[in-house]
Amino acid sequence: MISKKSLIPLILLLTFSTDCLGEMKKDAAPAAPAPVEAKAEKTEAAPAPAPAAAPKLATPVDAVKGFFDAVSKEQYDVAWASLTKTSQDKFVTMVAEDAKLDPAKVRDLFVQNQMSIRIGFWRSFRNSSKLDIVAPGASYKVLNEGPELAEVEMTSGDIVLKSKALKEDGQWKMGYVETFLP
Repeated sequence: MISKKSLIPLILLLTFSTDCLGEMKKDAAPAAPAPVEAKAEKTEAAPAPAPAAAPKLATPVDAVKGFFDAVSKEQYDVAWASLTKTSQDKFVTMVAEDAKLDPAKVRDLFVQNQMSIRIGFWRSFRNSSKLDIVAPGASYKVLNEGPELAEVEMTSGDIVLKSKALKEDGQWKMGYVETFLP
């Protein structure tokens, strides 16, 4: 069985490595002007996919399962919306520091679900966490629930992962940082 303590540092190390942020650094560099003829034929960078339906986060399980499923299905806008503000802030700070970008710009990349974040951050996060393999078919149960904090257990095969969900503005949110980066 994979323990949370051995899996999480590996996930975070792979997810936040400078190498996985190469796409964001390319976006940050000014592009060379294109020849006039090429401008007419040039297509815009692929826009962010249409936002998935806003996540329903009525229960702690909705928050945790919603986050894991969204990452698994590459619905990164839903994953972002499922996170607590603390988790969002920490992701922004870590990416901004690692990529040497302005935190406000990084936050905009997450909020707008830009291609550079989808490829440079989320895809690496998805691949290193193996959520595409673990999340489908996983079962979830609430272990403890209070008015503002709950603990949710996800079981997938022999993998058992406990996560925190926190209530913010009347909705339950996935406390990724609160769970794995105390």
